[in-house]
Amino acid sequence: MKNYTIAWIGIVLTLLMACSGGKQKEGSPEAGGDMQSPTPRSSNYGMPQIPDSITTPEGRADYVALHYWERFPFGEQPDSTFIEQAFVDYVAVLPVATSQARTEGVGKLFALITAHRSPSTSHLSTLMDLAAHYLGNPQSPMHSDELYLYFLNAFVDVPSVSEAEKTRPRFLIQNLQKNRVGDKATDFVYNVASHSSSGGENKGVSSPRRGGTGGGVSKKQSLYSTAAKYLLLYFNDPDCESCQQEMPIAFSMASLRHPDVRVLLVNTESEQGVGTINGQPLPENWIDGYDPKQTITSKQLYYLPAKPSLYLLDAQKNILLKDASLQEIDNYLSSHLQP
Repeated sequence: MKNYTIAWIGIVLTLLMACSGGKQKEGSPEAGGDMQSPTPRSSNYGMPQIPDSITTPEGRADYVALHYWERFPFGEQPDSTFIEQAFVDYVAVLPVATSQARTEGVGKLFALITAHRSPSTSHLSTLMDLAAHYLGNPQSPMHSDELYLYFLNAFVDVPSVSEAEKTRPRFLIQNLQKNRVGDKATDFVYNVASHSSSGGENKGVSSPRRGGTGGGVSKKQSLYSTAAKYLLLYFNDPDCESCQQEMPIAFSMASLRHPDVRVLLVNTESEQGVGTINGQPLPENWIDGYDPKQTITSKQLYYLPAKPSLYLLDAQKNILLKDASLQEIDNYLSSHLQP
């Protein structure tokens, strides 16, 4: 599968800027044409013609969410690239649409697929693979648990899908609904590693000896008792490659050294802290923590399909950003912090 990020951004900008539609095309809902006419395979599927009377970005996004798939050739077997681009273009407008339009639009998509016998099963499988790849994958630039939930919920509501096929989606629905943006983050207890600075040159993250104490004594603390105007909850595993790569980047960010921000590192896999980064001790506003009994993962307090996993919390521990990239967090903090 490809990542159609440029097309995705372009579609959103087009939708927001195009506040007046053109003449209704033949075959559009308003023209009363044939909604099931095949789309040429040599071009992209394309957006539905939005009525001139709908001028707000949200209203236009709602219209696309509800009517986008009405001309799609579900009774045929279009090229996989054609299907993938159509999916990405559709998902691009959903963040602008209302929750009701998203629910109805995705539900309508599944209804249109199942209304065709063959090859509807193939389309259904392809659609869920695309949703998992673009929306459910933490490494995807389009990753969104909130949007992924619309597709998962619609899938488990399809009567023709077997209970066995619904097992995994139901598991994901249950876990993706934990600690959503706007929710108060789930509390947990962690140990704070107390260790001596290690000298020497270091290219990445270096860890103290197992136990995280480095000769000192660790102490216990809870998430809720960790005071901060902004708290970056940084779930990590010092042994994972992505954590090794991203930690030095986080270390260098000015926003993550700001006095109004605290960074809580939590190693969920073993009894050790991070220790030093690039041979330097952690900034004073960083907390080197670990979960000695691996309670966070064993009790599934947070859904952590990949690490690092970053949550930005406010002073009341409400979730502002979930599974966000370092760039997204830096952008948010830079726009909210006083110089």
